[in-house]
Amino acid sequence: MTIQRKIDGRVYDFDLTSDELYEAFREQEHLFDRADVESYFDDYTDDDLQYDYGIDREELEERFDDMAYEMRRNIDKYEMDWTYARDAAIAEIL
Repeated sequence: MTIQRKIDGRVYDFDLTSDELYEAFREQEHLFDRADVESYFDDYTDDDLQYDYGIDREELEERFDDMAYEMRRNIDKYEMDWTYARDAAIAEIL
């Protein structure tokens, strides 16, 4: 795959290797997984977090990456549905 980048006003073409393309795919996949985990907690108040999970918002946000990685592992390794994988990952990490 070829991508274009504009550097100092000039457009350059770069050919991505299969490994680079796969790495970019996995990075974007993680960003989507993390966004899904974050959106799950959008409606939670600080009191809800404390009551349901015994955690405050700052501690929760520090664990978003771990939850996203666990969610993807559940999907890839156990072929879980994404909703169930997300819920299981949240339960596992928290």
